[in-house]
Amino acid sequence: MKHIILYCMAALSAAVPLRAGELDSCLKELDYYVENKAVYAERRAERIDSLKMRLAYASTLEEKISIANHLDLQYIVYQTDSALVYANLMLEYAKESGNRARIVESTVNVARILDVMGQYREALNLLDSVADDVPQNEKMSFAYCRLTIYNSLVEYTLDRYSKEKYDSLATVYRDSVLNHYSLTPMNRLFVLAEDMIRSERYEEARLMLEEKYASLDPKERDAGIIAYSLGIIYRELGDEDTSTLYFIRSSIADICSGVKQHKSLQIVSETMYARHDIDRAYRYAKSAMEDYIYCNARLRTLEMSDIFILIDHAYQEKKHQASTIMMTFIITITSFIVILLSLLVYLRRINRRLKTVTKRYYDANVKIRSVSDRLRDANMIKEEYISLYMEQSSEYLDKMNQIKNRVNRNIRRGVEPKALIEELEKTMDMESEVKNFYHAFDVTILHMFPDFPARLDELLVPEARGIYSRTEDGLTPECRIFALIRLGITDSAKIASFLRYSLSTIYNYRTKLRNKALGKREDFEKNVMKIGALQY
Repeated sequence: MKHIILYCMAALSAAVPLRAGELDSCLKELDYYVENKAVYAERRAERIDSLKMRLAYASTLEEKISIANHLDLQYIVYQTDSALVYANLMLEYAKESGNRARIVESTVNVARILDVMGQYREALNLLDSVADDVPQNEKMSFAYCRLTIYNSLVEYTLDRYSKEKYDSLATVYRDSVLNHYSLTPMNRLFVLAEDMIRSERYEEARLMLEEKYASLDPKERDAGIIAYSLGIIYRELGDEDTSTLYFIRSSIADICSGVKQHKSLQIVSETMYARHDIDRAYRYAKSAMEDYIYCNARLRTLEMSDIFILIDHAYQEKKHQASTIMMTFIITITSFIVILLSLLVYLRRINRRLKTVTKRYYDANVKIRSVSDRLRDANMIKEEYISLYMEQSSEYLDKMNQIKNRVNRNIRRGVEPKALIEELEKTMDMESEVKNFYHAFDVTILHMFPDFPARLDELLVPEARGIYSRTEDGLTPECRIFALIRLGITDSAKIASFLRYSLSTIYNYRTKLRNKALGKREDFEKNVMKIGALQY
């Protein structure tokens, strides 16, 4: 039966679009109160504790009856077992006092609690036990209690014949309460609204209840009852949106009042299920079931159990789907991570190989540059050599040609051999020629390596600097020797022949400068070879 009701609600909700903004706002508010309902229940518990403290110190029976009655009223929507305890306690105090009105009032209270607990036969039997002698001031509450019991029987009886019988009895008592007894304005409103709803005067009931609702604090208990009735009316009128809003407001009022014997939150959970809001449906159904169990509302718990099982199944199914999706997502992400890690490992290997290859190419490039530098250096020196010696050779050829022409002229003139020899010696001044040769060599070296003397000094200890590099006329003999070494002529015999020095002189000069070297002696000539070399 409940399943059919839920499916019908789903079809109806699909036909009428929700006013999303207003409904969503109310649902968020309800979410907050459901989450914090313990705070409001605690407030009712504090009021109950205060009444218990007053009861403990009460001195008269009348005071005890009054406080027990208040405890009964506090507990009836909070915890029915405790409400029954204090209703029976009130009845004991009433019997002890012998006050008939109090006895009937207490009996009615016990019957009302039995009605809430679903013990309708026991409740009616209890009322029958005092029906013969009901004081005038208690007849209204007596009739009103019978009305609520018959209303409950109409709601929960499945047999059609019995349901119609109880409905007729409820109508009789409703008419009696409305027409023959003086009700409080709020109780009269409740009974009148119930009568209008049962007679399908929905528009009339709506106008009356909405006017009263507008004057109340929407979070108080009476406002919650009116909101529930308005939810029923709008549902009958086919306005599911407004109906849901009023049931939500009723639920909020119930929670704020610390009420655990309610119906609105259960209806909202069913509506959320029909609208496929499974998370909210489960939270509301779970909260309602917890309240029913705590309150010991057996019929409400039984009624809710079928719906809760249905909603719980949908919720668990949704959780399972979410878990499956999450697991799939995790597996996918994990797979991507494994693939990425594998790619990173592969790329690192490739990177290491590239670094190795790059280093090899770099080392090879350095070697190529070194060889290229040496070849360039050698080419430069060779070019300078060729230029120098072509110039020297040309000069010597010119001189030799001049000497030859002069000798031939003198021979034709018949000049004496002795005079001819003297003239030749004047023409060929070897000392001057050697000096010119040294000068040309110095100029060439300084052209190729302008900073050669200064760089040579840098390779010597401080006290030897400026002595062996150059003089006012040009380079020193030591500097010329090492200039030839820089040009690649390292053999002492060739150096001696080139500079017209003895072999021992060349050896001594080389040894002397090596001994004056700033660093290691054996590295001195290697460092000389680097003077003026191209650097990268």
